[in-house]
Amino acid sequence: KANSDSRRDVRKINPAILLSASVVVGIFLASGVALALPSETPDQTPMVDGPVQAITEVGTNVWIGGNFSQVKQRNGTLLANVANVAVFDSVTDQYLDIAPQLGGTDPKVFDMALYGDDVLIAGKFAGPTSTQRNLVLVDGTSGRIIQWYNSPVIRSVLAAPQLGRVYGGGVSLSAFDVGGTKLWSRATTTVDDSLRTHNLDPAYRDLELDADGSTIWAACACDAVNGNPAKALVK
Repeated sequence: KANSDSRRDVRKINPAILLSASVVVGIFLASGVALALPSETPDQTPMVDGPVQAITEVGTNVWIGGNFSQVKQRNGTLLANVANVAVFDSVTDQYLDIAPQLGGTDPKVFDMALYGDDVLIAGKFAGPTSTQRNLVLVDGTSGRIIQWYNSPVIRSVLAAPQLGRVYGGGVSLSAFDVGGTKLWSRATTTVDDSLRTHNLDPAYRDLELDADGSTIWAACACDAVNGNPAKALVK
């Protein structure tokens, strides 16, 4: 009987709770709180004339990299000629003329990563000399070049400040001392062209440092690594 009475009490109370909840929701709807969704209208930021492959942010500086040569206003007015890297102020939406010039034949930026407050820029591009190419570390605030590396073409970059190292993923995985010295290049990726009808360029497309601080997870376009079967993911 006690259990039965308890159930009847619950049935009596529930409608009141539901009514109170409905009143609260109604108040929020009337006040507009529940409808405070992000705007779907883009801000009037500058634009670039080609694909963007990477983006990262240092303070209010938004760095973008890809395959483009111009920064324009929304009405098409030219703001600046650039070389695959551009920087914008996230507060004012203004273009900042601080990005380095990346040269070479058909240059591209494929990836960016933060090394503390600095920005690693990786891809296919030339620097000021024949041994400065494809990977550069710049100050994320001023754009000042800190270090060029002599790197093969790389599709992905991993910063490991706790190790004092930079890793680049191209056809092989390469490691650099942050000061510029190349430490090694190993774990070569290959593809078997007979497995598919389209072309697939072997490369590490993304790199992530494991929580243990000494293991790298790598997403690759590959069928083998050092001749051993490996598809899509390598540890």
